[in-house]
Amino acid sequence: MPGMQSSEDLPSTRRRDGIQFFVTVAGLTVIALVSVLAALVTAQEGNVSAARYCLLFAFIMALTIAYPTVVRYRRKDLAAAVRTVEHEGFQATQIRQSIWPFALLVAIMASWTAFFGMAAVDFLADQDDESTGAAVVMGALSAFFGSFPVAAATGRLRRGGVMLSGQGIAQRGWSFESKLDWSAIFAAPLTSLEGTRFPTILVGGSANANWIRRYTTRLWRIDRLPQVPVLQLDCNKFDVDPHVLNNYIRTYVDNPKMRHELGTEAALVRAREMQSAVTQLGR
Repeated sequence: MPGMQSSEDLPSTRRRDGIQFFVTVAGLTVIALVSVLAALVTAQEGNVSAARYCLLFAFIMALTIAYPTVVRYRRKDLAAAVRTVEHEGFQATQIRQSIWPFALLVAIMASWTAFFGMAAVDFLADQDDESTGAAVVMGALSAFFGSFPVAAATGRLRRGGVMLSGQGIAQRGWSFESKLDWSAIFAAPLTSLEGTRFPTILVGGSANANWIRRYTTRLWRIDRLPQVPVLQLDCNKFDVDPHVLNNYIRTYVDNPKMRHELGTEAALVRAREMQSAVTQLGR
């Protein structure tokens, strides 16, 4: 297929932390089950307030289990993640990050907000000095965790992605924006980042590149901009097979004559063709 490159430079997507993952999930599952059991016992004893906390804590543990699980196992076709969008006045081809890790993170933070919020109200209802102090602490924690879903609701934190257009490549992380023009991007094979738990695709820029980047929030900088002009794509945030994602982006990095496809139906067709080729190979 024209423009389809080898991805031998990208490490195997097989997780090296399998034992750690299963041990962690097993431990959190036990904690969640114990919390549910505690909720049943306290409810039978008439302590409904304690049962609420136990059930909410179990729910938070379930969300925490779901987060690494969807990162580890959820995968879909490249074509399902690619769409045409308008970016800065130009038509672009966007590869969206997975909605599930981000949505689960928002749900976890919202649940902790509710947990500490309930505690603040309960302490405040006791109407004594010690309880008032505890209510202030619980309220502060609720406000802290609550600022996360608020930032998500206002768009300062959001599901990210990478956009390819005739002008260059723009990356939207969960908490930052970064962009490199084609003139600043090395026409070289994309590589992986050594020492990372998940494959990471790097699109390198020249040292004097006009690198446009900014954080979209001050408090919750949950992913970090690199120190040098480079677009660092963390593959665990995408539903797409890292090899297919690498090959797709690499097509347009290595072949300037194909960049006219970006922002058009042709780029979507190419995504479907690449995915079909991988499926037929039985990867």
